[in-house]
Amino acid sequence: MEIELENVHLIALAITAIFIIMADHDGLAYIRGKKQVLSLTRVKRLHYAVMTGLIVMIGSGALMFADVWGEVIEEPAFYLKMIMVGALIANSFVIGNLMHLATQKPFSTLSSSEKTKLFISGAVSGLCWVGAGIIGYFFL
Repeated sequence: MEIELENVHLIALAITAIFIIMADHDGLAYIRGKKQVLSLTRVKRLHYAVMTGLIVMIGSGALMFADVWGEVIEEPAFYLKMIMVGALIANSFVIGNLMHLATQKPFSTLSSSEKTKLFISGAVSGLCWVGAGIIGYFFL
């Protein structure tokens, strides 16, 4: 039985989406004050799981398009998706640097600057995951 790359890509997306929803659920509980601080172990595990999913999707996506690279690279949607994937990669480093905030201090005690950084990082993550998915499904 041969596993197709598109299936690997979509399964990785589905599993990664579950981890993202779990992380976002924790983040919302933190922001709402339902959790004073988040578990560092859980935050790290979810972060690494999402990063691993992103790496698998980048690899499977590259392999999927290897034989039609010349066609795909001419699509403007491809460049927009790659910008979003690049933003997700960069944002993973930002999240790695910000995760200590939610694991050490209650949200209500954060400075406006710290809260803004968390919100911007969350917005970038949400927009880029959804945007890359929409572009991949409808345009590539």
